[in-house]
Amino acid sequence: VDAFTDVPFKGNPAVVCVLEEERDGHWMQEAAKEFGICVTAFVRPASRECTPPENGDAIFHLRWFTPVTE
Repeated sequence: VDAFTDVPFKGNPAVVCVLEEERDGHWMQEAAKEFGICVTAFVRPASRECTPPENGDAIFHLRWFTPVTE
């Protein structure tokens, strides 16, 4: 993902990882370190059910990491 731009391949790069299950912080930190990008985001559904509630709103957990800290 390139953030803060509307021009392809410009702006700030970011890694977005969509997870199917929860991972611990150490695992996410090691992954972010390996990617070596200034920001890595980890997103996963808040519940095991991947179907949105009746109102259409889906709830997700989001954690952000740099190569050195959350």
